[in-house]
Amino acid sequence: MKYIALSILFILSSLSLFSYDWNIIADDTDNPNTLYYYSIDSYGKNRYVISGYIYDKAAIKNITFINVSKDSGKTWETKYTCITDPMKGEYPNQIGHIKLLTEKTIIAPLRGGNILKTSNFGDTWDTVKVDTEKYEPARWMSFSDERHGCLLYFFENILWITDDVGDSWQKVDMPVFSEVFPYGFANVVRLSDSVFVGIIMNFSTNEKWIIITKDKCKTWSLHPGFKEYIINQFFANDSVGYAGGQNIYGADSKRPIIYKTTDGGYSWEKVYENYEIVASTYYMDIIDPDNVVVVSFNHVFRTTNGGETWNIESHEHGNPTYFAMRDVAMGSLNEGIIIGRKEYLLSNFLSSATDVQEQEIFNIQVEIFPNPATSQITLSLNDEFISEPEIEIIDYLGNVLEVDYQISTKEVTVNTSTLTPGIYFLRIRSGEQVAAKKFVVVR
Repeated sequence: MKYIALSILFILSSLSLFSYDWNIIADDTDNPNTLYYYSIDSYGKNRYVISGYIYDKAAIKNITFINVSKDSGKTWETKYTCITDPMKGEYPNQIGHIKLLTEKTIIAPLRGGNILKTSNFGDTWDTVKVDTEKYEPARWMSFSDERHGCLLYFFENILWITDDVGDSWQKVDMPVFSEVFPYGFANVVRLSDSVFVGIIMNFSTNEKWIIITKDKCKTWSLHPGFKEYIINQFFANDSVGYAGGQNIYGADSKRPIIYKTTDGGYSWEKVYENYEIVASTYYMDIIDPDNVVVVSFNHVFRTTNGGETWNIESHEHGNPTYFAMRDVAMGSLNEGIIIGRKEYLLSNFLSSATDVQEQEIFNIQVEIFPNPATSQITLSLNDEFISEPEIEIIDYLGNVLEVDYQISTKEVTVNTSTLTPGIYFLRIRSGEQVAAKKFVVVR
């Protein structure tokens, strides 16, 4: 049984520099059941894992599921399901913040303190028990590498750490910070074997504070944090990180805010704030210190220069008054998938992206004909090439495809007969010079 639509519904064709071209690859608008995508993660360019659950109205059952893809979201396979009966008071065996640690290793915390783990990409699963009394699923999970991680449960001032890829978990009782008591954890990120950075919330004032340990949770230091509702932080390395949320107070409530740190969480600088749109920036993926993608409601935020400027894209798939876009995972600079929902949990969507742009740089001018093409395309070149050009054909998911081509004096002929109908990009390089053009294959 599969709990995800697989067909590609449409492909957005508008392109711009430094923006992604997002395409719907699954849409369950007509699904009569309630489908909820909870978390997504990626490893490398092609592998993705998604957790969620579906309420089957006809059978009156809840089905928790984990889906995996080995081909950038083109096809999906359900690798785990658990069925519960709400009529008997059973709640979904909901999965928390799922992690894809290696090509084959997945860690997935469940309700009630159980952790699912697979070392073969979901073919078989082991269950690890975490000694917690909390029934809710894990609030947050973070790994600094494939072995060292930490786990946080809702409304529990206890941190759980693992040093063996999730095979065992050690409880860490947190100290009482009198300056912010009473408090609760919002988020903890493990940066290395010994270094952890956390966000805690003062329940009396709603202020957020930063706590840091460099000796594997033996001692912690307390630092001023955020007055806004910032609850999630993500790090590119042990120095550079981003934190997202929203201003929820006064006339400017529900306005997106993003902070950045360059000293491992000790200090934070506000790098984005927008009073014109309603959004929250809780969910993001950091590709590297300069490249960050953030999703919220029906907006996608992206920076390619370390937060100096942000590109904002609005997509009709979301509802600005409801939490539509749920999470994002970027497999590379050229590829990512968004999970979300629209129409009040009645439908969901997945999107994939490629950031190949049409561009002409360093006087390279390229003309493609015919376009649309059937069996071949011809490139007409100018005189500015400093060396014999290299040709790449890229599909809408960012995959580089092997094709045959022939180069003459001012023309390149590319065989497109092996390509399936669709939108493609041709990238041509000559030394340091690059150009890219879009073309369409039809039959």
